[in-house]
Amino acid sequence: MSGVGVTRERLVRAATSALMRGGVHGSGVGEICARAGVTKGVFTHHFPDGKEQLVVEIIDRTRTELTAIVNGCAATSSAAKVRGLFATYADRLRRTGAERGCPVVAAVVDSSASSPRVRDAARAAFAEWSSELGCGDAIGELVVAALEGAILQARAHGDADVVERIGDTLADLLSAAGNGTVP
Repeated sequence: MSGVGVTRERLVRAATSALMRGGVHGSGVGEICARAGVTKGVFTHHFPDGKEQLVVEIIDRTRTELTAIVNGCAATSSAAKVRGLFATYADRLRRTGAERGCPVVAAVVDSSASSPRVRDAARAAFAEWSSELGCGDAIGELVVAALEGAILQARAHGDADVVERIGDTLADLLSAAGNGTVP
């Protein structure tokens, strides 16, 4: 990765961490620059459209990352994919801290009313995750809502295990309802 790519990556990582802890409005450009070890001028060079451009990039990266997790689950059923997704996310929270929320939700809560670009990026992320689970649109939407709710509960309780418990319960319900196989 070139020096320019490394600097941009530091900015994105610093902003993602800040966003997961404090939301969009609780994460100023100055704080992000300080965490990344760059000046505001460097930030502007990499993100000429400002913080909104950065937030959209974070959403897009998160979308790609979670889609890869779903597709990486060596599972032939939607229930197994759900179980794998929730277990993987719970493991991530155990490593990084249960107080970290989902950057997509943070962006939606803080910016969707004022930023159509953020809202559209979040909508695309949620739709892709729902689709990749292979259990139908409505059930996929329910699974994504349950994951986001589980992440919020983990944050409130300071306990990542709640994410895995909710995923296991949801997977069991999908199996019992006959929605456990990929159509």
